[in-house]
Amino acid sequence: MLDYLHRNGLIYRDVKPSNIMIDGNDDVKLVDFGIAKIFKPSERGTQIGTPGYAPPEQYQGLATPRSDIYALGATLHHLLTGRDPTEQPPFSFPPVLDIKPSISQRTAHAIDRALKMKPEERFPTMQEFRIALRPLVGTSPMPQQVRVAAGRTVPINSATVPGSTSFQGGSSGTPAPVQAPVPRARPCA
Repeated sequence: MLDYLHRNGLIYRDVKPSNIMIDGNDDVKLVDFGIAKIFKPSERGTQIGTPGYAPPEQYQGLATPRSDIYALGATLHHLLTGRDPTEQPPFSFPPVLDIKPSISQRTAHAIDRALKMKPEERFPTMQEFRIALRPLVGTSPMPQQVRVAAGRTVPINSATVPGSTSFQGGSSGTPAPVQAPVPRARPCA
């Protein structure tokens, strides 16, 4: 969605967990386009955004597609580590692997790059960020089993994987998908 907006000359300016919804078909949607605007590289905008998720340049009225990349990086950092950036000093994102060593290095490095203070050090496009987040084909085999919160180990087969890696055994012994808990962001003023 952000890639589509950027390719059409728009910047969203408010990526955060509460503006991302998952519908009944597990499709991810952005909501609340109230501060989205047409991107004009030479124009300063308003100093707007959500503290904790907005990048430094946005506080100076300078928002670019790389600002959305930062905000998505902040959102992913929050969702994967459980560390709420609205409760931390501004722009302080410890490396993902320092907080959650179980995250893949590829994912952690992509998020860490998206959160660089200088826009030119971030991914140049949302498409490049998305590619960096994708697992390398053939490098990480699908796990044969997953340990669920209750401590049980459940076998997995490719027919039962609808895009999630958290499973819980059903009454028939067949793995059934379970929604992983997602940290809820507090609405910001």
